[in-house]
Amino acid sequence: MIRSTGNASEWWTALAGTAEARVSRSCREMRTTRAALAEVLQERVRRSLLAQPEAQRLIFTVVRGGTRSDQEVYERGPSIADPQGVLLWAKAAYMLERRDPFRAITVAHAQVICGDVEGASETLRLALMQHADHPGRFALWQNLGVVEALRGRPSASLEAYRNAAAAPARVDRVLAGIALCIAGAKCGRADDIRLGAELLRSADVHDASMRIAQAIRARRARGSEAYWGFDQADVEALRAVAPELLPLGLG
Repeated sequence: MIRSTGNASEWWTALAGTAEARVSRSCREMRTTRAALAEVLQERVRRSLLAQPEAQRLIFTVVRGGTRSDQEVYERGPSIADPQGVLLWAKAAYMLERRDPFRAITVAHAQVICGDVEGASETLRLALMQHADHPGRFALWQNLGVVEALRGRPSASLEAYRNAAAAPARVDRVLAGIALCIAGAKCGRADDIRLGAELLRSADVHDASMRIAQAIRARRARGSEAYWGFDQADVEALRAVAPELLPLGLG
């Protein structure tokens, strides 16, 4: 097993199986090499991950809320075809730059694509412990909410969304608000629906009802599973607390 020693040159030499003579490098050169390699690798991994067939169903509609046109951008470029290969390189990119918690999210997304939602949950929870003071922690919580939903654990999912909304520093209030409204309705938690609606109002979102409708349709597209399907009872639970968030005709 290849272990990270902080020297990108040594790491890459070991991975490639070459036996070049060692060249003395300054700490600054090694940091520059490591950072450049990590950045290129991360971009390649993200492109490959989002080009995966399962990305349309899982990453774009659930995690990112994106569209088919978003995915086509990635499909046009070169990518790693094997999901397990994407996961391997995602882990390598994170190993090269452990200070970036968003690379842990890339690893978790790759694990989801490979069907390992339990592993994705573990990856995100470990990253939350390792990056306790990072200003982007809300993104880790938000993605953990998605992963716990994929695991069929609505209470754990809702707790993660709640933590995302309460995270300090910058928070994607729109994403957090929609997640709380939807998960709160599914779990019958009026307080969480109210919190989600308040986040959307504070973000001054003019098309909140349209975004809620899109989120509900994306969930229904997954089928009628107990957690993902958004039935009439769920609609009524949302309407009872925040009727302004439901567009006319959504039943």
